[in-house]
Amino acid sequence: MRLLITAAALGIAMLAGIPAIGATTVSVDADRKVESAVLRADATTGRAWVEVTVAKRFANGKEARARGTAIAVDVPELSFDRATGVVSIDSGDRRFPCAVLDRDLKTTGECRIDARIEPLVVDTGFGAATRDRLVVSVVPR
Repeated sequence: MRLLITAAALGIAMLAGIPAIGATTVSVDADRKVESAVLRADATTGRAWVEVTVAKRFANGKEARARGTAIAVDVPELSFDRATGVVSIDSGDRRFPCAVLDRDLKTTGECRIDARIEPLVVDTGFGAATRDRLVVSVVPR
């Protein structure tokens, strides 16, 4: 799978009328679908991210039998507090706790992860071409 290593930050995005605090896009190969999106954190490094699993979509609509590919996506404003073990998203004036790391990472229900594949029209210099991109955002409830 070809991926764009650097993710472009979108800033504040609008999803279903609810502003996303952090949103990121990553380029992915065509004919992919999102299988899952979960929060991840590393207590050693103090980092938090969204792990999105994407799989190939076949032309006949059948799903791939092979396991999907996991992509670690850095979402702006998503952070991990080592002292409290809380993964949160910061809106500037308010911090929303999304998950707590005990032995496992447990979601609090205060945040929703939105991950989807959408087309992006790009200028190739000779015309327009459509590329797929993975858009990931964390939305407070």
